[in-house]
Amino acid sequence: MNKNIRYNYSAFSGILLAAVMCAVFYNLSMLMPITGFALLVYKIKNVPMFRRKEWLMVTLLSMFFIGGINIYVSPNTYKFAVEFFTNESLKNLAGYIFIFLPIEILYYKFNGRKFMIPVFDRIIITSIIATIGAYFYIKLLNINEELLKEVIQELNNIDEKNIEIIFKFMKNHIYYLIYTYVGFVTYITYYTFGRKSYSMWRISYWWLLFYIIPFFIIRFGHIQNVYLTNIMLMVKISFVVYGIKIVYNFIRLKIKSDVICQILAMIIGLNFQNITFIIAGLLSFEALKITIIRSNGGK
Repeated sequence: MNKNIRYNYSAFSGILLAAVMCAVFYNLSMLMPITGFALLVYKIKNVPMFRRKEWLMVTLLSMFFIGGINIYVSPNTYKFAVEFFTNESLKNLAGYIFIFLPIEILYYKFNGRKFMIPVFDRIIITSIIATIGAYFYIKLLNINEELLKEVIQELNNIDEKNIEIIFKFMKNHIYYLIYTYVGFVTYITYYTFGRKSYSMWRISYWWLLFYIIPFFIIRFGHIQNVYLTNIMLMVKISFVVYGIKIVYNFIRLKIKSDVICQILAMIIGLNFQNITFIIAGLLSFEALKITIIRSNGGK
């Protein structure tokens, strides 16, 4: 009897701790967006979905903490403030539901045996879905644009002309910016658990259609459309990241340090994006070449 009590207490303590940590990592990601992957990495590593009851309890309990506690920076004092079970804290929960939960669930679904989808395709599909969720979340927040401008101006000492340029850029590239962020979070999550097979990651060439078609519409149809521009940029950054992997593979032949190879690949890929994009686009047809060869009996 005492053993059962101790076991149940230990199990509950583990679930409670995991839920608290998920809430902490989530609020950290809201304060420092670049750390967003930490929540997914922690939860996938410590509370895998195949332990369904534990995963469900941790998820619901962490949602309770996230929706009940809202940590934010006060626009008046620029200091951290805390609220409990308010309308704002429930909006805070929406960020977890619309952004991070879909990424986590899709990670498990795509890693199932039924899905033979290239890793970069998984990342792209997940990022698209998370981008849609993140966009609705931003709309839900109903951010006061003028107040946000004042806060950014005061914190960064930016004049009004430059702040207008920044906000115009953000409006015109909102989908691309969101996609880049959630793509970064998703990419780091996949890389954390799949770095051993990183050199073998592939991307499907047909994604290029989403770049080529808008390109011709804009170029020859003389149509300037925000959606088409964002789609092109989303495809381009996806192939640039794939190109960085290709550069990494080449450098890895000469340098054995994984960290140095990653750093050099990113420096080269990001500084020569157009070249990286073209190379990645051409080499994305490698999978098609392999399929054709196999279908011809290896000839």
